[in-house]
Amino acid sequence: MHTFLQEQFEQYQKIVRNFESNNHMTIPLCAAEPIVSKFSKYPLSSSFSDRYIKSGIRTFDVEDQFIGSEYIYPLYEMVLQLCRALYSSDLADPRPLSGMNAAISSLMSLTEQGDNVLYLHPENGGHASFIEVLRRLGLKATEVPFDVEASEYDVAELNKLIESGEFKCMLVAPSDIIRCPPFKELSSYPGFHILYDCTQSFGFLASGDHLNPLKFRDDVVLLGGTHKTLAGPTTGLVMAKNGELADSLESKISPYFVRNPQPHHIAALIFTLLEFQEFGGEFMKNTLINANYMGRCLQNVGFDVIKPASLKEGQLTETHQVFVSLSKEQTETLDKAARRLNISLDTRRRKLYRGYGVRLGSQAITRLGWDKSMIQELALILRDLASGRSPDDMNAKLDQLRGKNNCLYSVTNINEHEFQ
Repeated sequence: MHTFLQEQFEQYQKIVRNFESNNHMTIPLCAAEPIVSKFSKYPLSSSFSDRYIKSGIRTFDVEDQFIGSEYIYPLYEMVLQLCRALYSSDLADPRPLSGMNAAISSLMSLTEQGDNVLYLHPENGGHASFIEVLRRLGLKATEVPFDVEASEYDVAELNKLIESGEFKCMLVAPSDIIRCPPFKELSSYPGFHILYDCTQSFGFLASGDHLNPLKFRDDVVLLGGTHKTLAGPTTGLVMAKNGELADSLESKISPYFVRNPQPHHIAALIFTLLEFQEFGGEFMKNTLINANYMGRCLQNVGFDVIKPASLKEGQLTETHQVFVSLSKEQTETLDKAARRLNISLDTRRRKLYRGYGVRLGSQAITRLGWDKSMIQELALILRDLASGRSPDDMNAKLDQLRGKNNCLYSVTNINEHEFQ
């Protein structure tokens, strides 16, 4: 091996070792980062990475494709079969490369410049990128009415906007979500569509813990990234039930907006969906249990945990996320300590948090097999850190929580010869 190549390879190996060591010692509370199983990752090294289909799922024509595309196309059929079972969808398009790519491609497929659209504002939990995305697409954006004090959608005002007939679609893309969007309570209007970016909720929709709007509305598109509660590869997924919607999306996403899909990531998504069929119900059930238990533990040690007004007594969240409202000083103190101690939480500055706070997620610690005593200890550590206690005093306690190598709710002991 040439000296330069050897040096670069050794540099890469060092980067990987440092990353793996740091990852192993992380307290994983970031709501956006899952634990992805070896089973789901297995297809990423397949030769599917070398090829792709140019266009077409429902309208696939082998004569209009790269030679050999017919040997990749069965991946799309498997995705559709699994998504029909898990999501009741008639279109399942895994060609987008990420959740953002899925949302932008869907918006461009269903709208024209100058159209009026509704969107969930970042201050109320919406994804921060979409203000700029909607502007650059030439769409006229109006905020979805939201009651910040109650942490609830203002359904009455929202229905007035929908029924006005002035809007082409509504983009609900919650990055911060502890309450399911009230799709069953929303009005419909001819030509109006709801684009639900359920990146954070794909797992709960598949398990049945969240009400799936595809089962009772024909004006909904489910879209997003598969790398959160579904705990799959970094890829995007777009689903619809309505045939007209499905045709519009399928015919435009590719070849116009996604020209080079990644079949090896699509294959990894298949493995993830198969894994979820087997283990997802228990995984999501325990993720919800742990999120609510974490919220109660945080309340018990003095934190102000935000609860939507309509949730039943004792319930703090309907998702893997927990919102904690803090002062500006506490937020900055906790953020600095978390970075020093490798605790992967998200600090927030939004109205939804009454100004400042942190977002915590339970999906990763659930998959690692954390028990109640570990969550209790975590709440005490976060309390001490937010109050200004030195992070150096916390290392011994954190060492008892770090380094778990479990990956529960998954296929184990993968045999390469079985899964090639």
